[in-house]
Amino acid sequence: SLEEPKKILEQCRQKQISLLTIRDESYPPRLRGIQDPPVLLYYIGRLPAWEQMPAIGGVGTRNATDYGIRAARQLGYELTAGGGCLVSGMAKGIDGALLTGAIKAGGQPVIILAGGVDVISPRENKHLYEYVRDQGCILSEYPPGTQHLSWHFRARNRLISGISSGVLVVEAPEKSGALITADHAMEQGRELFVVPGPIHNPACKGSNGLLRDGAAMVQEGWDILRNYQPRYPGKLKAVQAQFDHEDPPVPRAKTTSGEQKHKKIIDKCPPPPYIDVETKSATTDLERVILELLNQGPRLADDLIAQSGLPYAKALSSLTMLELRGFIRRLPGNLIARNET
Repeated sequence: SLEEPKKILEQCRQKQISLLTIRDESYPPRLRGIQDPPVLLYYIGRLPAWEQMPAIGGVGTRNATDYGIRAARQLGYELTAGGGCLVSGMAKGIDGALLTGAIKAGGQPVIILAGGVDVISPRENKHLYEYVRDQGCILSEYPPGTQHLSWHFRARNRLISGISSGVLVVEAPEKSGALITADHAMEQGRELFVVPGPIHNPACKGSNGLLRDGAAMVQEGWDILRNYQPRYPGKLKAVQAQFDHEDPPVPRAKTTSGEQKHKKIIDKCPPPPYIDVETKSATTDLERVILELLNQGPRLADDLIAQSGLPYAKALSSLTMLELRGFIRRLPGNLIARNET
């Protein structure tokens, strides 16, 4: 039965949630290469240009010390201002501090959730969620409305490391979800970076153990970014954050309407390709409507469906058939364009 998928598609349409399949060009390329990549991702916001910057996963304990919060805030800022993209969860403690630093740097971080992208958890980080929704990207492999359940977090952690070039552990006790992410990172062949902590502090025992076992020590953002400089020449730089002991305020994203709030943008899209054939001989009436709209250039999938005036399910079906037959192709940012012959 397709009843449940149809319900999910309708929820996505109503809540302006986009879908990303493993075959899409804008699917995170590093994630595609892990052992068990999700076939389908749900997201809101703007997909980053994955190949144009290093994505750095950032994790740590919820019960962070003042030292850990300050370190996470600093590194979140320096990684972002230096040219990287922070990928993290949205838990209180280290996750929230990393995001605060990245947002203070004016970045577009990526949040990966253990529930639906429309479910805010914890509520105390709603301000971070709202900013990243408007300026960054929120991803999940779970359908809309899914609650953040305890057994989802281990699965979610593999996505944080899978999407990232390397993973930063700021502060983690011996039994910590951050250590699970570190394990995934090592299994996936990602670089592992760790902030050293006081040896008598239980909150740092697990992360210090990673250092003992060979992880790279980090004191500033450039300790991480310098490893990726040859891969991204001229795009990374050393930046030093200057914070006092108070959390820097999180700027509110400026939007003029609910529709613009969720608009997906990708810079430097290629020029619109097209099919130089007689459309009528190869397509149905519904497909011709879509192709004629694409004559004007690439369109966001949601905008294309809305402008076509077709029923949502029929429009999706037509898009699928056009793609399978080579008439259209997907571009980064959920854009769709006519294909070349």
